[in-house]
Amino acid sequence: MLLVRHSVPEVDPSIPAADWRLTAEGRSRCAALAERLAAHEPDVVVSSPEPKARETAELLAARLGLELREAAELREQERRTVGWLERAELEAGIRRLFAEPDQVVFGEESATDALARFSRAVDGLGDGAVVVSHGTVISLYAAGCTGSDAFEIWSGLELPDLLVV
Repeated sequence: MLLVRHSVPEVDPSIPAADWRLTAEGRSRCAALAERLAAHEPDVVVSSPEPKARETAELLAARLGLELREAAELREQERRTVGWLERAELEAGIRRLFAEPDQVVFGEESATDALARFSRAVDGLGDGAVVVSHGTVISLYAAGCTGSDAFEIWSGLELPDLLVV
């Protein structure tokens, strides 16, 4: 499974992060990522519907000449009510989410529920699928597959990034 974190979004504290779009730099970074993905010979790109992920997926699919599908279950962990946070506050919320996975402690969805939703979307896609999504749900899924620490995965992801699990 090829898990892709979306590219660089235009940060606008006045709107929810789920509605952010890519910057010009974010769009340009997708070319190098497409080259990395080509080596894996993917056969489909499946995307979260959130604009920053959808734009990343569209650019990748076009460069790779692949079909693009959308799956609502690939969206980020629900936290529309959280609002804008400085980096330290965001990290503290993410740490708590990962530390208390069965509780709704950051946003409107527990880590367990977000992972179950994400897993339903990717189960059965096959090794050739490129899944374009978001840092938190990708980290939860990758941690479950590899036994690694979800926060360490999350904090190490770049924009965009590729994890092969």
